[in-house]
Amino acid sequence: MKIAQTLMCVAALLLSACGRSGANDGGAPPLQASHAPTPANAAEAAKQAAADALPKADVATPDSEYRAITGPEQILAYIHGLSPLAIDYGKIAEKLSQEYRSTGDGFKKQDIAKALAPRIDRMLADAKAHRYFVFKVRPELEAYQFGSHSFHTQLSNDATWRQWNNHDSEQLVFTNGDQFQQLKAPDEAAARQVEMLRSKNQWGAQAMEIYAYAQEPDLSSGALKAQIIKVKLIDPQGNTLLKQAANS
Repeated sequence: MKIAQTLMCVAALLLSACGRSGANDGGAPPLQASHAPTPANAAEAAKQAAADALPKADVATPDSEYRAITGPEQILAYIHGLSPLAIDYGKIAEKLSQEYRSTGDGFKKQDIAKALAPRIDRMLADAKAHRYFVFKVRPELEAYQFGSHSFHTQLSNDATWRQWNNHDSEQLVFTNGDQFQQLKAPDEAAARQVEMLRSKNQWGAQAMEIYAYAQEPDLSSGALKAQIIKVKLIDPQGNTLLKQAANS
């Protein structure tokens, strides 16, 4: 009887040891959270890395150094002036010259492009030398948000800007536009004035001033990538109501 009890105890000990060994050595490891990036996260990370690699502005640049964008030729000059590709005089001439666009004569097109070449060279050189610009648009604001003391704007990283119907390929893309989706208005008096102008639709056509830095052209879309340094809201009398700078 004692022998049987002893054998049963030994068997139990052996089974217990095997169970512990399997759990530690041969069994499945405990489940752990996966840190592998999803395709969406990887794409977002790649997009952010590309944005971080772009040339950056000197935020201390005074307002007097910013050139007002008054027409599509200036955006055209940035797109081609900052491009690493060789200058395509014919492509630029097609934008600048109605005569070039209207003729089907290849030799005449060539002559027009050659005649425009000195002007094109000056345009592109000037664009490369003056990369700070101010772009003025009509504000598109949503109603004042009391919780965040801010106005939602039309700015974002994904927005593409076209200002001129006859040059719709001259586009702007702001690489940090998301920072300005909410225009902060901590001062109640200024917020009241902005809300009044917004609700009555009394904004001027250029009441939002976007101070920006030309970074590089997007070779796939042909748009100009630009970094916003600050945004101002201007009332009809020319006074600055709100001003917001980019995150450092």
